[in-house]
Amino acid sequence: TRIEPLSLDEAYLDVTSIDSATKLAKSIKREILKQTGIVASAGVSYNKFLAKIASDYRKPDGLFVVTPAQGTQFAETLPVGKFYGIGKVTEAKMNKLNIFTGADLKKYSKIALQQYFGKMGLVYYQMARGIDNREVVSHRTRKSLGSETTFATDIGNIEAIQKYLQALSSEVAESLKQKDLLARTI
Repeated sequence: TRIEPLSLDEAYLDVTSIDSATKLAKSIKREILKQTGIVASAGVSYNKFLAKIASDYRKPDGLFVVTPAQGTQFAETLPVGKFYGIGKVTEAKMNKLNIFTGADLKKYSKIALQQYFGKMGLVYYQMARGIDNREVVSHRTRKSLGSETTFATDIGNIEAIQKYLQALSSEVAESLKQKDLLARTI
């Protein structure tokens, strides 16, 4: 099983079959609940795009499976804003072209989508058909390093905010130093 971390609480797992992936997802959900008391959701599918959408589908405590037989139809029902790589600006551009769902997106040719959206046009074309050939990558070069804190109540005092920001920046600087890394921005 290959694991690709996405964030503190998300990861892709490359598992042999959807059947074994579903069993593993159930087991992981049980273990998270047992160890932390927190519910988790999981998505199981044959590619990263559909698995990510599936994991969000039944939050906060869901398990949703999209099989290869369901993939294209499932992608067609999705709002384009849910597609990988489509943010607010691209979604608005698509909406002006009367593209609101995967089914609407599927009506456009590869060439037309590439003319409107450049290199990503091909990606959108494939995803509208339930295709995502991105591999699960276990080891990636770190591109960012961060530090954060959560406050019990909002802080409105600018001096206090600056104090906390300075402390967090110092933590990041120390981590960079320990890892012998350089940064362009903080």
